[in-house]
Amino acid sequence: MINLLKNLYNKIESLRGKSLIIFGLVVIVIFLIVGITIGYFTNDELNQNETAEQRPAVNLDPNAMQEYDGKIQYIDPSRYPQDKITYKLVDPNGKEIILLKAKDDKLKLAEGLTVKVKGTKGKTVDSKNDYLLVKEIQINTSTNATN
Repeated sequence: MINLLKNLYNKIESLRGKSLIIFGLVVIVIFLIVGITIGYFTNDELNQNETAEQRPAVNLDPNAMQEYDGKIQYIDPSRYPQDKITYKLVDPNGKEIILLKAKDDKLKLAEGLTVKVKGTKGKTVDSKNDYLLVKEIQINTSTNATN
């Protein structure tokens, strides 16, 4: 096998002029045909129309947003270190409603206030508790608390 490769290499090395150009064009045409053939068969999925079953489920339903009323309370971050949850929503009696998480500092700013939080629900890493990824906070004041 090694001798075959050595002989092939020596023959290709000895090509000069027209024979080198013809050899190069033949190699290009062969690889072009192989590439187009492979590309046609592997991209067959792209030649078909998409259906609902093929698309990943994207939750664009406005009903997916959850709303909760309560008071934002700080909790020890060591309770949920993998989830980085440091706040919870409690009712007027101090009973936990749901854990809260946000991508910015909105929970920190509203800590201790009675609010209405809106967001999407998720599960903690250990799948024992639900949390709300807060998108919006509405602070309840005396004027909008009566509505």
